[in-house]
Amino acid sequence: MKTYNGLGENMIIILGIPGVGKTSVLTGVKDCKLVNYGTLMLEIASKEYGITSRDQIRKLSIAKQKAVQKKVAGQLSQMSRVLLDTHCMIRTPSGYLPGLPYSLLKGLTVEALVLVIAKPEEIQARRAKDAARERDSLSVDDIRAEIDMCLNYLAAYSTLAGAPAKVVMNNDGRLESAVAELKAVVAGVWQE
Repeated sequence: MKTYNGLGENMIIILGIPGVGKTSVLTGVKDCKLVNYGTLMLEIASKEYGITSRDQIRKLSIAKQKAVQKKVAGQLSQMSRVLLDTHCMIRTPSGYLPGLPYSLLKGLTVEALVLVIAKPEEIQARRAKDAARERDSLSVDDIRAEIDMCLNYLAAYSTLAGAPAKVVMNNDGRLESAVAELKAVVAGVWQE
């Protein structure tokens, strides 16, 4: 098992944008420890800044978001053999913020990065149906731009982590196929 500076081992990071169905894909992968980056962020941000929902985190100042990310990095560096569920990037009032800044990546052993994407029209429809979250109302072109940004971030994260990158399509009616692709990545990394 590899380690990086004595910190986190064997982490597969699953990335996406809101509404892509990342959580649905992850639900199909059994027998793996799943850690949600947003949950860790919310736990810290609620204590330090009085935040009550994940959707409020992205509206904090960039400095506060980075401070929370740094604390999450410390927690993650102590974990091993997990699937990390996170956003590839965060749309903030100041622009896009990397979901995996270098300060986080350098303390982890990332074995693989998987970006879940779908057709922009499908993502837009999924976001519109999700009444439990405070989603930004974006055009199909805006969502397409987010997907393009994610592909660029994925390449950068892969380069920085020295880990392979995989894109998994989670189009409507194809969830089982997306789950199978993710399971194949997990099996390839963690085969005994």
